[in-house]
Amino acid sequence: MPAAEADRPGKVFVGGLASDIDEAVLEKYFSHYGRLTEVIVKRDKNTQQTRGYAFITFENPYDAEDAIKEMDKKEIHGRQIYVEQAVKPRHETQNLRPPPRGGGFRGAPRGSRGGGRGGGGSRGGPRGRMGDGHMDRSRSPIRQRPDRGRPDRDFSRSDRRRTPHEASQT
Repeated sequence: MPAAEADRPGKVFVGGLASDIDEAVLEKYFSHYGRLTEVIVKRDKNTQQTRGYAFITFENPYDAEDAIKEMDKKEIHGRQIYVEQAVKPRHETQNLRPPPRGGGFRGAPRGSRGGGRGGGGSRGGPRGRMGDGHMDRSRSPIRQRPDRGRPDRDFSRSDRRRTPHEASQT
């Protein structure tokens, strides 16, 4: 067993579950491979609907390996399931902070000066007339050229090997 998996011998991850799967259904399917010590179907805190995955712990790690081999990509309640060795979350194995719960945007990082979309605040570039953070193209500091931004062509191709000053003296 690889080192990352050795921390949870006998524990398997089951993904791709249908919404009507509960602990009893998984116990029925997986108990054929050995004695189970724990079956946890992950649910949404608010709605109590299953989140589509579960963890099953076998008393004997070899039984877990058999279940992984036999049950991976099988169909339960009309859905193909995925079964693999459970591993600790990355934040536990690498001594990192756990990800924030609940997801979503939690505001600007500490010490930032804001600015939001369009570059307002103290970091933003030129602002439009209304100060809405959007750049007013008519007041842009960059002159728009009909040649689409290519450098001016002040000297011929043969003169390009010399500096513009040298070319003008010939």
